[in-house]
Amino acid sequence: MSTTLIYGLLLAVLILGPLIILHEFGHFFLAKFHKVKVLEFGFGFPPRAFGIWSGATKISTSSDTRFEFDDERHGLRVGQMVTVIGREWEDGSKEAAIVRPFDRKDAAVAQTSASIFVGKLRRIDANSIDIADMVWSINWLPVGGFVKLRGEENPEARDSLAGKSALARISVIVAGVAVNAVLPFIIFTIVVMIPVQYIAGDVVVANVLPGSPAYEAGVRPLQKIVAVDGQRITNFNDLQSAVVRKLGEESRWEVQRGIPDPFARPTEPTVHYIEDDTQIVTVVARWDPPRHDVVLDVDDPTTQVRLGVARVYNPRVGINDELVVVADGAVRDDLYEIGISDAREFVPGAELGDTIPVVDRPDQTGIHYLDARKFNLDLGSITYLQEGAAGVQLQLQNPHIASRGVPITRAIPEGIKETFEIITLARNSIFGALSGSKNPQFEGPVAVGPVGLSQLSGEVATADIEVSARLTIILTLAATLSISLAVINLLPIPGLDGGRLAFVLIEVVRGGKRVSPEKENLVHLAGFVLLLALIAVISFSDIARLIGGERFL
Repeated sequence: MSTTLIYGLLLAVLILGPLIILHEFGHFFLAKFHKVKVLEFGFGFPPRAFGIWSGATKISTSSDTRFEFDDERHGLRVGQMVTVIGREWEDGSKEAAIVRPFDRKDAAVAQTSASIFVGKLRRIDANSIDIADMVWSINWLPVGGFVKLRGEENPEARDSLAGKSALARISVIVAGVAVNAVLPFIIFTIVVMIPVQYIAGDVVVANVLPGSPAYEAGVRPLQKIVAVDGQRITNFNDLQSAVVRKLGEESRWEVQRGIPDPFARPTEPTVHYIEDDTQIVTVVARWDPPRHDVVLDVDDPTTQVRLGVARVYNPRVGINDELVVVADGAVRDDLYEIGISDAREFVPGAELGDTIPVVDRPDQTGIHYLDARKFNLDLGSITYLQEGAAGVQLQLQNPHIASRGVPITRAIPEGIKETFEIITLARNSIFGALSGSKNPQFEGPVAVGPVGLSQLSGEVATADIEVSARLTIILTLAATLSISLAVINLLPIPGLDGGRLAFVLIEVVRGGKRVSPEKENLVHLAGFVLLLALIAVISFSDIARLIGGERFL
């Protein structure tokens, strides 16, 4: 296992674990508020390593109470686990009919029964016993947590969840979602205060694709993009975020015209910008920008682009992006074939008939496109020209190191702003993925599972960046995951909070008539199985990406 993956697993646990634990604490506190009995709060998932018992539930005993111990009542010991079978009266008091040694099967029954209580003996009196009947469990699987409540489907017990009003049950169910929805605002308030160094400069238009939204709006080469919708643009990420936020909508670009200086010295800028000569243009960025096949001779200008023109915008493009290995001296067309000796210089284990991809990164298996062009100039790592949402190619002039971080007095409004921007970006990314958009901003997996999260976390942990930048990325990832947990758990998916909420709402619509617990449990079980299957499919994709050497960063 690589160091990156080991760090990733640890970091993923440290990020995802607290988010789920805090989610469960939301359920816990609202359950306590509505006087719902909490039987267990689990850190991690079973099997259980150990547990700490709390609480002091008083249960009356009498001469009619049967103690199933060798010495009957005298067999009771403080600290002993017991099962109590009895009843609960209208005033909430409890009376024991049978007290016996604890059996693990009793714990499951106690979760749904109004007449069975399990716990650890805390006090023994002449006419009563006190038991600690809530356990804080520490479990071996470290990611996540859970809360067990009494009677989630059985309304017989007075302190059961199912015995509460619909409004109380709704508040308990959505409490976890509420916590995950609020957390990003807190996290981003912290993030915006962290001083992070980054490369800033003048974002200048190098090329504009004819017919693109930017071209139609009047954006031209050498113009400097100063701001978009009032937000100052200091690097490519600023512009990309501003564009993705307003896909399909009008955005106002503030640009300055550049004047070339042919007599500039090596240490002087080659283009001068006049601050008073500022122009406002309206750009409507595209959801699904076109993709053009790269060819030598264009037959259809709407779907094709000539190689020479395409390389103005992307030097990596070519007519072909893979080579078939043939015997030395048997190469008939070096645009599609490569001799085995030449192939083994780049892929040592290459065999006859293998297909070697043309790549653009040295860490990828294949032949780099610059090396491939020593055999044929028309080779490239991709065979199409993908336009962007706005249709501009950029360059950063006058680069310098800047620092970003706001004082505490501005942190809260900036944190709120950042949170809503992330939500907008996530919404647009999901819509773009579902609609099949080829927008470069939407490249990458639609969803990642535990393996993908570990890979991403590992890349962040081992990246060659300063500590403050790494911390910012980790916190941003945590906030984004918290938003995802809130949204996913609110969806009406059986087995999740949204699925349980749906059944309560159905009950309200039906005038208080509940779906039978058996049917509801069956639906939740089916949903949980499907959810596990989906996680397995996503994890398979994550593993394939990991084996293929693909990276997030």
